[in-house]
Amino acid sequence: MSKTTKLVILAGSPRGGIKTWKSIYKNLVDENTDLAICTGDSLQNNFTLKKNISYWWIFKEYENWDKYYIENNYEEALNFLKKGLDTGLYSSGKIHFAIKDIILKNYIETIKSYDYIYYLRFDQFIISKPNANNYKGLTIPEGEDYFGICDRFIGFERKYAHNFFNILDFVNKNPELSVKHLNCETVFLEHLKYEKINNEVVRTPRVQFTTALNSDKTNWRIPIYRLHGYRNLMIKYPDEFLLTCSNYLQKKGFKSFIKDYVILCLNFYYLLLREYLGKLKRTID
Repeated sequence: MSKTTKLVILAGSPRGGIKTWKSIYKNLVDENTDLAICTGDSLQNNFTLKKNISYWWIFKEYENWDKYYIENNYEEALNFLKKGLDTGLYSSGKIHFAIKDIILKNYIETIKSYDYIYYLRFDQFIISKPNANNYKGLTIPEGEDYFGICDRFIGFERKYAHNFFNILDFVNKNPELSVKHLNCETVFLEHLKYEKINNEVVRTPRVQFTTALNSDKTNWRIPIYRLHGYRNLMIKYPDEFLLTCSNYLQKKGFKSFIKDYVILCLNFYYLLLREYLGKLKRTID
């Protein structure tokens, strides 16, 4: 029986630093997996872990990504995204939707030559191998949905590749889309529904959390929580970090957690303590 061929696509701005990127290599890249780096021409040198890379998909990095939308006749989509000025849809989603469009127009046939694809941002710190549901359907980690469905990390069979990457075309054709909570996650969910693949999604235990170096430029959420013991590394979403560590603790047990990730373990209990003390203070006040 032939082994499943896999492709990992790291897309966007190379954030998170060497520790984060090494965690991706450790848990996603193996002898049956190729790696594609998809980033801007002014950013490619920021990714310093240059090993085992099969593809460099370098795109023009716009100072203002509105220009990409205008040049490619996506004005309707641009006007729609501007409705999310205060939710990250315009500042961050605008760029990520454009990157998916670039991939669709230039690399889709390469992607479809693989059995299974992981698509994720550079800033995903992965602490164990994700559940890929036997490489069937689409897998998305639990949590971080914000009234929609999380779009930071997804695994999918190649038959879903076109459906996944054509989100910008979907938005451009549906500029009157009505969403109660307008953000990247709700638009992604509406896109999956439009493609009639939302019922193919399997939610899996979260094994990753979002990081940032304190020197990283961000288009949306600014991290404020330090990951103590990792130089200059920050936790972007504390609840996501706690869920990831809780899952590892539940699956592997305390001894394995502290043996494998003593620094993460200490940060986990430190954040739990902060959370408890915060609730206690609010009760007293």
